[in-house]
Amino acid sequence: MPHAPDGTMALGSRRPRAASSPNQAGSGLRRCFAPGRPPTIDPRSVPRRGEQSATIIQRVPRALTLGQLRTWRREGYLVLEGFFSDEEVDTVNAAAERVWDERPSHLTVDDLDLGLRQRACQVADDQRSHRFKVNDLYLTDSSLRHVAGSKKVGAVLADLLRDEPVMINTLNLTEGSEQADHLDTLFMCPPRAFAMAVTWMALEDVRGDAGPLRYYPGSHRIRPYVFETGSLVLNQPELPRWQQYMDRELARNRMEEQRLLAKKGDLFVWHSLLLHGGCPITSRGTTRRSLVTHFHTRHDYRAATASLRPAGAGWWLVRPPQPVPGFDDGAPQPADGPEGTAAPRRGLTRRLGWSRRAKVR
Repeated sequence: MPHAPDGTMALGSRRPRAASSPNQAGSGLRRCFAPGRPPTIDPRSVPRRGEQSATIIQRVPRALTLGQLRTWRREGYLVLEGFFSDEEVDTVNAAAERVWDERPSHLTVDDLDLGLRQRACQVADDQRSHRFKVNDLYLTDSSLRHVAGSKKVGAVLADLLRDEPVMINTLNLTEGSEQADHLDTLFMCPPRAFAMAVTWMALEDVRGDAGPLRYYPGSHRIRPYVFETGSLVLNQPELPRWQQYMDRELARNRMEEQRLLAKKGDLFVWHSLLLHGGCPITSRGTTRRSLVTHFHTRHDYRAATASLRPAGAGWWLVRPPQPVPGFDDGAPQPADGPEGTAAPRRGLTRRLGWSRRAKVR
């Protein structure tokens, strides 16, 4: 992907404008899009104001200004500086540290250096110097869940999604991911057009040499590439064509890379179709602690066979941990505190079209 090495900008700087886009998954795509080429969206698939939002608007006051909502529509992201308190940040950092103290058998982690997915209990001591991503700590750690899905987070997401948000996963990282530029729809496409938002919580000040998050303002408005399967979910043989398409659209619309040099406690929220990735780490050993959380909407789970529990101004999805090949998946189900849950119904991820491919930030 093309990028501008001198594109580092301070938080809150003005960004360039962009092009045009949409999104949907599953059988609806086959009706709306012609496979293998840039699609046109069916306007009926785009949620209207108030269509799914009546409940949440009554529960949560509007959290964003009209100017912030315009920025979201135009640029595909928001930066909310100082959103989390030091206490909230410390709570999340402590939850991540407990993973390595306890190494529970029900947590799935990805070794980013080896490209290896394991349960935390399988990680050898000599691997601990590697970069890791911890998947779905929200399922078993209520302290992290209460921060990531707090009322103030839910209020922001309700304004953006026009519905009650549903927390579907969390990713804890200690270092930068160095991941290639990508869209979240390649790995976990939401059931309906635009019905996903992602939050990124800065757990420390981000240094420019620590592999900061990079993103392309306005890229969410590029028409999404639909794979020959009729889906926005990645079809691996077509990856080179997708990359060529995105390169061409970025150049045509003069969309340039920006880097997120966030401060501890900042919240970055992005659209499901915003192109983003991880910059190279130029000073090995530097950390970039962060918490990434993906949210779908309550509307998409009314018809699905799913188990939801209240979380702040929204919900969290109860499900098994990410599967690990060769590992006995008889792991205990999440049941901590007063929100103890019933066992989730298996097969939900397949029905919602999620990919099992490991995804990092």
